[in-house]
Amino acid sequence: MNQINIFTNSLFFTDQKDIEFKEQVNKTKTIDKFKFKKIIKKFVDNLTKNYNISSKIVSINNIQYVEDLKNETNLKLVKENVLFQGLYMLDVAEDCGLISFEKESEILAMHTDFISNFNFIARENTVVSIPYNIDFIMKKNNSDQKRKYIYFTLNL
Repeated sequence: MNQINIFTNSLFFTDQKDIEFKEQVNKTKTIDKFKFKKIIKKFVDNLTKNYNISSKIVSINNIQYVEDLKNETNLKLVKENVLFQGLYMLDVAEDCGLISFEKESEILAMHTDFISNFNFIARENTVVSIPYNIDFIMKKNNSDQKRKYIYFTLNL
């Protein structure tokens, strides 16, 4: 698992490859939630260790398959009562667009040493966790190919 610190918080991300699962999701446009939870279990276990939380009390919820055509973003965020929001990038072209994070302006006014925004390049087979208190958007898909990903939340 890798870590990037932004805005005094950490993003954790890793590569997660399961060709059979990916093909099934692409074909049916649905998610076998049991299999998905099994695939990202190790990632969730490592993530919760970093925050001294038992992975046994963390649940994976709000699992949704999302497709963005060119110049679209269809992600609907769930922000209430979550520890983390997560993205599992299934099929994304290199030029599909960025995951963009912006710091709230009132915090920027108090701390001039913070950068105002941060962009994370969406790559195929990447799972990324985003702490509940960091706002983000998926930029519009720049590619002619569909951008396909799974959105999920981690809750206590």
